[in-house]
Amino acid sequence: MEENKPLSNAQESTSKSKENLSPKGASKIVQNFKNFALNVKSFLKLEDENIILYEKAKHNEQLCGFLLKRCNCAIAALKDLEIRKTENVEFFSN
Repeated sequence: MEENKPLSNAQESTSKSKENLSPKGASKIVQNFKNFALNVKSFLKLEDENIILYEKAKHNEQLCGFLLKRCNCAIAALKDLEIRKTENVEFFSN
């Protein structure tokens, strides 16, 4: 006198595993793995590109900082000359 009980999660999992052992199920697993492998490969390529961009940005940040200092020095020199122009009119009039 067995009752028709619904399958538990473990029993469902076991029956699905048996399906995957068949050639048809195995081909599905291989196909899914191929798709997954392509996605992983694309993700790793994007990671490499991000690292390269980060390094370039870091280098550009240092370069921009250096150029900004040079511009500030040039502006300071021009302001200094502007101030001294009123002190030494003869020198700047030539």
